[in-house]
Amino acid sequence: MKKIILSVENTTDISDEELDKWSVRRININVLNVTTGEENPNLTITEFYDKIRHGNVFKTSLINEQEFFNYFSELAKEGDVLHLAFTGGLSGTAKCAKDAAERVNEQGPNKVYVVDTLTGSGAQAIILREVIRKMDEGMGIEDLVKFAEELKTHTMLLFTPEDLKTLAKSGRCSKILAVLGTILQIKPIIYCNNEGKFAMKQKVISRKKALMRLVELFKENYNFTSPYVYILHGDKLADAEYIRDEIKKDSRFKDCEFCINYLGTVVGAHGGPGNLCLCFTAKTR
Repeated sequence: MKKIILSVENTTDISDEELDKWSVRRININVLNVTTGEENPNLTITEFYDKIRHGNVFKTSLINEQEFFNYFSELAKEGDVLHLAFTGGLSGTAKCAKDAAERVNEQGPNKVYVVDTLTGSGAQAIILREVIRKMDEGMGIEDLVKFAEELKTHTMLLFTPEDLKTLAKSGRCSKILAVLGTILQIKPIIYCNNEGKFAMKQKVISRKKALMRLVELFKENYNFTSPYVYILHGDKLADAEYIRDEIKKDSRFKDCEFCINYLGTVVGAHGGPGNLCLCFTAKTR
């Protein structure tokens, strides 16, 4: 059987060490510190969030088609490539990947397949890990593509920011809403919809209620398809552990494999410190 190479961007919030262990390749979306003008600053994840707390603004830029073409061309020398792309609903990266793949496929003989996961972070990580499992079972490239396309419709990504200031600075919500949300302690529950875009699920008052609502939504929607439950945090480990512990109190979820990681710089640039993200497989998005 021809070799299959799996690939993602740096949006799954899986460590390089884990990706290397699974032989998954990665290409990076760029992060710019708008305040200092520094591109892809050499910061630890905690330093990154501290910078935001002290007023620095970060923005991200897509990977262009030529960058993907060069990247895919090298991978395709080894075999067929399956790239699980960050949501096209929030970035043009997935389209650039698909356009580049078409160019590489004209050269042959190995092919590049791009799946727009219509999600990111832990939900994208779940798709990757389930694809790895199927690949280890011997599934071929075309069936892996079909599997990923189906699974992505059943991955739920929920998050609640600690405040709306960073979202406002990154253009993800209005400054007026951010001010009102801060004054009134409004905590939105946001999800990634079927178009891969962020949409409001509901609003609650207080951080504690927002965290409990995430737990409730998990219990209402988890479909047991994948054991992986990702809880990502913007330098707020205690809140991530609180959600995990609340879910684990219910014996129905004793077989879940909880993965607590930092929200990486791409998602963190928009959500900011304190952002809390919960990802799992669900009946529907």
